[in-house]
Amino acid sequence: MRFLAMAVALLASMQGQTHARALNDPFTCLTSFDGQTALLPGFVPAKAIQKTAPSYPKGMEEQLGEGWVVFDFHVSQAGEVQELELSDRLGSQAFVDAAEKAVRSWRYQPATLNGVAITQYTQRASFEFRFPKEPKPSAEHALAVEQYQTARRALLNGEAAKAITILEAALAGVDGKNSMNLYEQSKFSLMLATAYYVAKNYPRAHLHAGRAAFADGEFLEPADAARANRLFHLLSIEAGGYAPVLCGKPKPQPPQSGDDIIAQPTLDALEAEVIRVASVPGTMAVPATIGPLGAGKNGWRHRLIRRTFAFADIQGDVGTFKLTCTTKIMSDTVNDKAEWSVPDSAGVCYLLVDGAPGATFKLLQAW
Repeated sequence: MRFLAMAVALLASMQGQTHARALNDPFTCLTSFDGQTALLPGFVPAKAIQKTAPSYPKGMEEQLGEGWVVFDFHVSQAGEVQELELSDRLGSQAFVDAAEKAVRSWRYQPATLNGVAITQYTQRASFEFRFPKEPKPSAEHALAVEQYQTARRALLNGEAAKAITILEAALAGVDGKNSMNLYEQSKFSLMLATAYYVAKNYPRAHLHAGRAAFADGEFLEPADAARANRLFHLLSIEAGGYAPVLCGKPKPQPPQSGDDIIAQPTLDALEAEVIRVASVPGTMAVPATIGPLGAGKNGWRHRLIRRTFAFADIQGDVGTFKLTCTTKIMSDTVNDKAEWSVPDSAGVCYLLVDGAPGATFKLLQAW
């Protein structure tokens, strides 16, 4: 089992700014990305006044199956949708096109800060494209069942690479079209995450575990949903996603049997280490690896925990960063010579670092 190597480092230029803060800190734990930022004084989030739901592509049910789409965007001072960007999807490209068309027509009452209209940079919208059916999840396609069982046998025989090839091809579909339902795709995503985990390709395991755990794994049976949520939680922590632990987000359900890939003591120890590191005065170092983010993009995405940050130990091709906060955005070239600070009025902040897959660095954060 791989444990996250975390270290507490001191950065001379940040000394004097740091002190011990860990659980439920107001800056770290502002409610985020759905626009409901509750603890930012004087801030009123944008409110939708015109929202058209996307329509399922007409007459394409047999070809497209089911899916979901997630978009990030800004709401301008005029209440218009700007900088619409696909975050991730599961299912056919046609769903992306349908959702994008709908979101671009939305209008908002703009956000305000101390009574003045501002651009709100952190908005997210997700859409599910589903068929009316019984709520019990089930497989509907004989080919999907055959592919799944073949991949499962390969994985059980220690052939993780073969399993990955089968599962990736099935999810990709033909010409961007995938006829599987969301239960089938979520099952494939969970097995794919497991295969990548066994192959020690942790960034790709993280991506697919997140897809399986979408909406808390609602498309899976309860036992598989618990497995997906636990694997995603562990891999998120190892990828630097400390905020859920520090903000008291409920833990995923423990395994109901001994066949879970993540042992409970391992997860408990990892969470305890995050809290310990965050509680120590000084600079906190978060190790980072560039990997897949979904929608064909590579990078590293991190919810900022402290207000001042810098980069160190850069290895490989690491390019630029973009910091997107509730009320502020900034971007710059990643380097180990500078440091950046976030103002109190920024709200929740997400850091996106781009670069080549496999490149590594440390993000140093201080108060």
